[in-house]
Amino acid sequence: EMELRALLAAAEECSRSCLASSKAPPMRVSSLAVTLWQCGSHERLLSRHDMALRDAKPGDDTSGPDASQQAYVSEVLAETTDPVAYLPMAQRPGDIRRYREVRSWPGSSLVAFVGGLGLDDALVTFRERVEAAVGPDVYEWMSPAALHCTIRALSPAAPPKEAVIQDERPQAPPAAESAPM
Repeated sequence: EMELRALLAAAEECSRSCLASSKAPPMRVSSLAVTLWQCGSHERLLSRHDMALRDAKPGDDTSGPDASQQAYVSEVLAETTDPVAYLPMAQRPGDIRRYREVRSWPGSSLVAFVGGLGLDDALVTFRERVEAAVGPDVYEWMSPAALHCTIRALSPAAPPKEAVIQDERPQAPPAAESAPM
């Protein structure tokens, strides 16, 4: 419970600092990427195709999340206000190997990479605060170049089952065996 309280305090401190900073620009996503990946962390990409969003210029997008989306985020954040109640959720399996294992079939996603969106300094600060609170090497951190927000998975979570194709053409009868002479 002490570790969770330290992590929540680090997250809260970084959030307040980021929001109060005059250097923190509003996050504006100007492109999305279609990726073909070997591991879910996106640290091993087979292919990446970036697509600029139409009319994507700083300041053009004035839309924000609607009331239901804001309410959902508030509910998720409220889960952390009682660390004792939150502890079972925080202890759910989240092994990094799940994100780094190389799959035998490629995955595909539509993502927004977060590098360059004004979060780089905040993420470095967050990592420093976490390591100061719980010690270095307790957590494994993903490569900054791979940090992304998945918009939509484009491939199934499991490989497609092999299709059994049956040849329905008439088969020739087996050749007659000849008797030895």
